[in-house]
Amino acid sequence: MLLEEQLPRIQKLIKEKLGTLPTDALQNEVVMRTAFRRLYQALPRMIRLAVGEQGFVERVSFWSDPAFVDSETAPFNSVGQPLSRQSWVENGRLVNLACSRFWALWLGVEALPGSSNFIMQGGDNSLEEMIASTKKGVLLTRFWYIRGLNPRIISYTGLSRDGTFLIEDGKIARPVTNFRFNQSLVSMLENVEMVGPAVRVAASENSSVNTAIVVPPVKASGFNLSSVSDAI
Repeated sequence: MLLEEQLPRIQKLIKEKLGTLPTDALQNEVVMRTAFRRLYQALPRMIRLAVGEQGFVERVSFWSDPAFVDSETAPFNSVGQPLSRQSWVENGRLVNLACSRFWALWLGVEALPGSSNFIMQGGDNSLEEMIASTKKGVLLTRFWYIRGLNPRIISYTGLSRDGTFLIEDGKIARPVTNFRFNQSLVSMLENVEMVGPAVRVAASENSSVNTAIVVPPVKASGFNLSSVSDAI
């Protein structure tokens, strides 16, 4: 959580760079275009929920499918295990976790290989609708320099870049400086309010083609922009 005593320092830095940003925008609603494309990659292997547990809002579903259109992969993994369509989260409920052959033998269960691509269910909200419905928040275009903090809560830190804008009264008011975020993905996905159409994105830090990721833009509340960054 953002410590109250940090706010004056953060506000001063923001004012020096780009003018005053309202205090409550630092931990309020955010509209993310493709910003979370790299964060989504971590979910299949890092989830620490119990199978069957409702961990996210019902509009959140994840799966992998080597035959998914425009995100095709090999139908087997590096150790020769066959891959097929596999659900991981359905309507906010965790339904499966990957399990290697070693641990499957040790636990006496069936092995389940991890994903070769990653797809999140899209919605029908447009980016314009998300912005128009936001009283005060921040539009985030991209995240990078993402590093893990706490795998038990799937917590990550990283920086915004390539376009960060203040939203006021349903309109983009002006550009603002970049931020560092410290955020649990579980918490973020509990607070998803709107979801747009899913699209194929480049999920590596240098925007090169990597693991096939298909994710939508989302609007979420309570996202923790923890400090100002000098990143460009």
